[in-house]
Amino acid sequence: SLTPPLMKVIADGYRLLVELEDMEPAFQFCVLYWKKGQESRMQQKMVKEFTSTVHLDTMEAGPEYCVKAQTYVETISRSSSFSQAQCVRAQGSRSMWLITVLVSFSGFAVAALILPFLAWKASKIFQYSCCLIAVLPDTLKAPEPPTHLILCGSEEAEQCDLMVHVMPSEEVLRLWIQ
Repeated sequence: SLTPPLMKVIADGYRLLVELEDMEPAFQFCVLYWKKGQESRMQQKMVKEFTSTVHLDTMEAGPEYCVKAQTYVETISRSSSFSQAQCVRAQGSRSMWLITVLVSFSGFAVAALILPFLAWKASKIFQYSCCLIAVLPDTLKAPEPPTHLILCGSEEAEQCDLMVHVMPSEEVLRLWIQ
């Protein structure tokens, strides 16, 4: 009696692969595969030439896919029973979750580094634009007390006051119109 083939089901990213044991050239394999829970929509693939790895289908992220196989010898028209079903899940769903976590963590790390710097920079801009404290350099500071400066310039200020002439607004308007 024929025995079912030894097989190994592999999920390579989103590709559903099956590795079959090396058997005689007269042997063929009938491979059945399906989404778990959808046995009524089973698909069949006949492997007539031996290749160590057979690509069965492209998987969707999420559901498990199951595979079982039987050995078939065409010359004597006999087949083995089916092997036990082996199920795998697409590895892409885990890797997408991992990528999402890594990108999110990186975003938070960058934000944690940049936000304090931006807050500090904004506080400096606010300080210099709104709360300016002018500090004069020593070269611009007068060495004498301010009262002495006022007394020194008082004669010149009186001369300036004598030269200033205040005009009534009507006269200014009349001169401006002419």
